Amino acid sequence: MKTLKKEAVRFLIVGFTTVFIDYLVYRVLIGWGFDTSLSKGVSFFVGTVFSYFANKFFTFQVVRLSRSEPLRFGLVYFSTFVVNVAVHWRVMEVPPFLLQLELAWFVATACSTILNFVGMKFFVFQGRPATDSSSQQ
Repeated sequence: MKTLKKEAVRFLIVGFTTVFIDYLVYRVLIGWGFDTSLSKGVSFFVGTVFSYFANKFFTFQVVRLSRSEPLRFGLVYFSTFVVNVAVHWRVMEVPPFLLQLELAWFVATACSTILNFVGMKFFVFQGRPATDSSSQQ
């Protein structure tokens, strides 16, 4: 359980850092005169690449090489993106109420974050630490 807590804390650190990188790249590109949609696409991609490597080496401490890992990562990221948008949409479909936008964002983000962590731990990086020599592919 100690490892799970440590990974969860590291996952949140990586997540906050990823969001910061996404925002920073977005603002820099807009400052350089790039289109806002292009800037958002590039910033999201840069954040996603950072998230992959930071979660691999820092959060889950996986050093082994795997050709399927990036594909599994992409599947998890896409799936949790769909969940995020769907949950947000569902919360926004109820009759309007105070702080609805904030609640929709928070619930959608919380759902996708939890699923993202589970997907990373048990599907992408398969819950095996770097010190497990039997995990070599």
